[in-house]
Amino acid sequence: MSHISIILNVSKSISGEIYMITTLPLLVVGKATIDKAVSKIDSCILCFPQAEYEFSYVLDLVRNAGVNEEQYFLADPVYCPRCSSQIKEHTLVQISDS
Repeated sequence: MSHISIILNVSKSISGEIYMITTLPLLVVGKATIDKAVSKIDSCILCFPQAEYEFSYVLDLVRNAGVNEEQYFLADPVYCPRCSSQIKEHTLVQISDS
């Protein structure tokens, strides 16, 4: 995994107001971590409407990261192990019992 910081543009409006610089910490997640996270889930919101955790939460669990302020970027596509629908960073998933 690698970290990337994205700095959003700073611009000045006609009235002279300056917009704040915002830094967004972005963590690029590779295949090994994605595979670990997928092994922890049973299904996604499309095949199990009661799914309650964002995939990013599962990534936090497998990374032992706790709650963090980083945003994830998935380097490889992720698919639900049950229905094969694509999973994005904020897709709701169901964590397996085992």
